[in-house]
Amino acid sequence: MALANKKSNTVHSKSGSDKVKLKDEFDNGYLDKIATNPDEEPAFASIIYQLGLIQEDVDELRRFSNTELNHKASSKMILNCGWVGSTASRQYLPFGYGGTFDSTSTNGYLEYGGWIAPCNGSVESVIIRSENFCGYSNVALHFASTNTEVPTFNPGSGKSDTINMSQDDTPYKFLSFDGQYSSNLNTFTAGQVIMVSFDPSSVSGDSIATMVLNLDWTNSL
Repeated sequence: MALANKKSNTVHSKSGSDKVKLKDEFDNGYLDKIATNPDEEPAFASIIYQLGLIQEDVDELRRFSNTELNHKASSKMILNCGWVGSTASRQYLPFGYGGTFDSTSTNGYLEYGGWIAPCNGSVESVIIRSENFCGYSNVALHFASTNTEVPTFNPGSGKSDTINMSQDDTPYKFLSFDGQYSSNLNTFTAGQVIMVSFDPSSVSGDSIATMVLNLDWTNSL
């Protein structure tokens, strides 16, 4: 939510000794008396009204600054890659370097398909577009923690809903990453290796993919 417009106007332009006199009146509690019953001091009622508006402006600035600080603690990240799909088997996408070939195994593929999560977060979506129609397809997310070189496809992998990629050269978005025994398996922790696989029904040919990530920088390496 954006910062709201300022409500208050300048109350006074006093400075130096004139400003000190105002402070003396405040220290003596005179303004407190006015604030209690401003109608008894008509000449000062508008000042009390302005002070109220100033307080609202201060509260709005505090709200806005807190929102901005929280916003800066989280962010979105986008990764892209391209490849030439030559198989209708599950293939691991080259998000590690944006390469031009596919692999049906993660073994020996770390430097091509893997990347390190810099902080906690989640995969929001994976969007794929190919020169051929791919038929009924899904995307899966795979994570490997410390002491494991590469992840594998297993019941713990986050598997998207199946989508019919019935048109060529058309973007399709994959969401709802669920596993065989659990749901919403799209979250990762700082330091994990992340890989993404794509399982089309038909050969995709020239293909590109975009992955959208939500990052939580309050939990980083």
